[in-house]
Amino acid sequence: MSSSDVSVISPEAYWWSRGHQILGPRDEEPMTILQHLGHGSVGIVEEVRRTEMFPTLVRKRAQLPAQKRLAEKTTAVIEEEIATLRNLRHPNNVSLVGSYEDRRQIRHASYCLLMLPVGDNDLDSFLAVVSDPDLQRDVKDQYTSWIKSWYTDLASALAYMHANGVRHQDFKPSNIIHKGDHIFFTDFGSCGKFQVGQTTSTLHPARTTEMYAAPEADFAMAGRCGRAFDI
Repeated sequence: MSSSDVSVISPEAYWWSRGHQILGPRDEEPMTILQHLGHGSVGIVEEVRRTEMFPTLVRKRAQLPAQKRLAEKTTAVIEEEIATLRNLRHPNNVSLVGSYEDRRQIRHASYCLLMLPVGDNDLDSFLAVVSDPDLQRDVKDQYTSWIKSWYTDLASALAYMHANGVRHQDFKPSNIIHKGDHIFFTDFGSCGKFQVGQTTSTLHPARTTEMYAAPEADFAMAGRCGRAFDI
């Protein structure tokens, strides 16, 4: 594992010790948005901060549809991701700090996840930097050494997921971030579960990216695959 290991920090260290929270009309938004980071499988991703006293966090914010049935489906997807993050505590997976529902305005309700760390870049962007012919030689050598160590780190994290009966199902460069020389899997909103020791699963179809998806992700095959789905 690389020298800049990011330890698992308890939610209390980030003031979030009260579990899942629901904000009503009289509550204030607890977070200040610092910058937009991108989109996840469900919702937008932002860098946020509680106050200057605390480090920044990643917030995934999913808008809840006004229609009750659709809102329940969206909530179920997010809560499944929360459960996955709580069960997959690994040094190379992002960590869940907390969650809350913003229901201050009924028609603009959202469900938010707070996570660590805020990455320096995703792997897709990082590889573009490394391939830049104008990059200084010593910097390129350093970045290349990071990449070599990341193969082991990512394989370890993926093996850990599979040992716990979880497929990531959307394994691609933009769903991997780095913080210095440390690498992390992100976006567990597409994860599926399977019985450890069995080859296949009959759970719901995956929410995958077609360009990086395994062949069995196509059509009805999506719900009948195991570890090989991620390889």
